[in-house]
Amino acid sequence: MMRSCQKKDEIQQKNDLELFKKAFPADKLDTIEDYVDLFLGYRGTKYRRYLIEFGLLLRDRGFSDSSCQVQELITDRLLKGDYKSFKLKRQHEIDKMTGFEFEVFLARFFDRCGCQVEIMPESHDKGADLIIQQPGIRTVVQAKRRKKNIGIHAIQEVFAAKKYYEADNALVVISSKFTASAKDSAERFDVALWDRQRLMQELRRHNFKV
Repeated sequence: MMRSCQKKDEIQQKNDLELFKKAFPADKLDTIEDYVDLFLGYRGTKYRRYLIEFGLLLRDRGFSDSSCQVQELITDRLLKGDYKSFKLKRQHEIDKMTGFEFEVFLARFFDRCGCQVEIMPESHDKGADLIIQQPGIRTVVQAKRRKKNIGIHAIQEVFAAKKYYEADNALVVISSKFTASAKDSAERFDVALWDRQRLMQELRRHNFKV
């Protein structure tokens, strides 16, 4: 059964790669930047579902060992909102954002605050959605766009990410409220918390508008 499922996955991946080849005409694309721009134009905020196929396509086109460069280019485009299919949502639309749109929203905020920002790939985030850097200080950030109150699981994840990425600080930013147990856990593990009220205060304090 497991082999059968694996074979189906391999066939699906091969089919997806063939579709990618048709969507990315080699005679019209010269640089890796061209490929990333077109990739985001096609896939928008759902791009992370197709990173494996996109990576296979780039290797097929001769761009070897390009995964780090691709992620840097994607982060740059997301921070600038520099592709057509990404519809920017504003502060008052937080409740309409997907989880990933909320991450990008926060990434833009920290970028405007003067931080260097890295948006982590979903499959390799190790509990951190963003990594922000100021001179001599690295902070891992987990973002939760939820209506329900957030519990201790988010604290545990970002604490593990702090160790994994050898960061100085850990921060959880949410669009709702934290449970009492989450607050207790955050104090014990030295994790900073921004609930919805604190987030709005920070956005107003920095006069952040998309």
